[in-house]
This record gives sequence, C-alpha cells and structure tokens, in this order.
Amino acid sequence: MRNVFSWNLVIGGLLNGQQVDLAKEVFRQMSDRDIVSWTIMVSGFARVGRITEAREFFEEMPVKDVRAWNALMVGYMENQQADMAEVLFQTLPERDSDSWKHFINGLLCCQRVNDAVRYFIVMPQKCKKPWNLVLLGLIRSGHVEAAHGFLEKLPHHDVVSWTNVLVGYFGLGEVGSDATVWNVIICGLGENNHGEEGLKFFVRIKDLGPSPDAATFTSILIICSNLPASHLGGQIHAEMIKTCFDHDWWTKPTDEHYACLIDLLRRFGLIDEAMTFLNQMRADGIEVPISVWGALLGACRIHKNIALGEIAEMYLSVGRRTDA
Repeated sequence: MRNVFSWNLVIGGLLNGQQVDLAKEVFRQMSDRDIVSWTIMVSGFARVGRITEAREFFEEMPVKDVRAWNALMVGYMENQQADMAEVLFQTLPERDSDSWKHFINGLLCCQRVNDAVRYFIVMPQKCKKPWNLVLLGLIRSGHVEAAHGFLEKLPHHDVVSWTNVLVGYFGLGEVGSDATVWNVIICGLGENNHGEEGLKFFVRIKDLGPSPDAATFTSILIICSNLPASHLGGQIHAEMIKTCFDHDWWTKPTDEHYACLIDLLRRFGLIDEAMTFLNQMRADGIEVPISVWGALLGACRIHKNIALGEIAEMYLSVGRRTDA
C-alpha cells in the first residue's frame, strides 16, 4: 500500500540519482504531501544547482518548519549565493542549532571568515563543533595567529583543536627547521592515548614541515603497535609504515625499525605480507637482521603458520652460525 512515506522514498531516490525532472513529475502526482515531501524537493533541486526551482518549491509550501528553512539556506550556500543565504537566515522565524551551524559553515566555505566569526560571537548556544569550524576556517584562510588566540578562548580544549593550530603554524614555516618539534608532538599524542590523532597529524604535516627522521618513524611505529587491530584497520597502518620505508626521507632504517614492522604486521595477522616484505628487502640487497627473523618466527608460532615458521627458523639458524 502506497502512503506518503513510500512516495517520499521514491522522490528522494530519484533526486539522489539526479533524475530531478522525473522526481518533479512524481511529486506533482502525489495526492498527499507532508513537510518532508516538500523539504526533499527543496534540498534535492538545490543540490543539483537548480536553486531557483528549489526556491519555488519552498514558496509553494503550505507550512514551513525550521528544517525547510535550513534546507533552502544550505542550498544557497552550496550554490555560492552566500548573500541570499544571509538574507534568508536573517528572516528565519526560528533558528535551531543546525541553522547556526549550517550558516556559519557556509560562510566559511564561501571564504567569508570574518562574517563567520561575527555571527559565531552572537550565536546563543555554542558547542564544540562550531568552535572547531571557525578555528579551521581561520587557519585555512591564513589567519593562524588569530586562530591561536581564538583557541585560547575555547571552553572546549581538545587535541583536535590544538593539532589544527599546530598544522597551521607548520604551513607557515614557523615551527623550526628540524623534526624535533613534530617528534615531541607525535610522541606526546601517542603517550596520552591520542594515537589516532598522532597519525593524522603526521599525515597532514609530512609535506609541510621538515623531513621526518628515525625518531619520527619510531614514534609512528609505537603508536601503530598500541592501537587495537580494529582501529582504523591494521592493513592501513602497515601499508603506511611500508610506504615510509620506501620514502627518501631518512637514512637506512635500524634493525629495531624492521623488527617493529614485522611485529606490527604480526599483530594484525599479516604473516604473508611480512614474509613478502622480507623477501623484497633481500631482493633489494638489504641484509635481514637476525632479530627480524626472530620476530617473524614468533609471529608464525602465534598464528600457527608452520611453513613460513620453518623458513624463518632456517634463516635464524644461519644467521646465528654466521655471527658465531
């Protein structure tokens, strides 16, 4: 049995598939429409750039709630018509938290940072998200010092806010000429249970700051090894570390680095990948340290990989005899 809910699903699906004219035809054929039906049409037409028709649907609405007003305002912002969005915002009969967040975020996306800050100041209820939106907007527009001052006024001091400002300073080249500063930051994030933010920080500044060194690499390895296997995905971590080995950022990795990498792969159950990596090392003329073969052997025992375990044990025995 068809009802307004099922019709809304149909027109929503058509709009998501950018079949806007067909959605309009179906909408006109609906015998019963609710506020959701109209709002779907407003946001759907705005999303594909047909903002004039979106406004027409809005004006036709027999009853408008705050969600409909927000939908049209977001539509104007998405179509780079911030002035129209501002006029609409000023005439809103009521504003909820989404109205403020969408409007301020839209101003930031349209590079109207000063206006965003101005409206943020008069925002009646401020939660963490709009504070961070304005903070990011200031940084992206190059006002890093203003962002720093803004951050110090934040009632919600979190690691995301601080790392955003630090990334901004790195982008300006104001954090020093070696990797010492970012090593301290990454290590500190890891030691204070913010390992994920440490990895994100590394990814964001690797092309902005000085070249990372062996200490940087060690900190990243430690962070990865301390994150649970399900966190962000072990394969992502392992692939990032292998990429670091291949990058011409630093001199030859230490035996400890290789052993840590094998242990990391072991924790995520990637034994075959670990063996492939060691084979590639040997193919590249890099001598695999005994400690690394030992790490692989331990991994094979844990995961009951007898075949690779025998290979690792063989190379481990050869290495010990050579050292003797």
